[in-house]
Amino acid sequence: MFLADGQGATIHHLNPIGNAIWSLLAEPMAADGMMNLLMAAFPDHERSSIESDLGSLIDELMSKNLLLSGS
Repeated sequence: MFLADGQGATIHHLNPIGNAIWSLLAEPMAADGMMNLLMAAFPDHERSSIESDLGSLIDELMSKNLLLSGS
C-alpha cells in the first residue's frame, strides 16, 4: 500500500503491518485494542516489534500531516 500527502509531494510505502495499522485507523480505537488485533493478525511477530512499528508509524503519519490527532 502507498500513501500520498494532500499535495502529492511525497509517497509513503507501507509494509503489511503498516497497512493493517492504516486500516485500523479508520475507526476510533484504543492503542490496547489495536495491539491485540495486530498480535492476532501477525502471530509470527514479537510484541515489541509490533509496538515499535505502531508507535513509529503513528508518529510519522502525524508529522507528515497524514493523520490528525482526535483531541
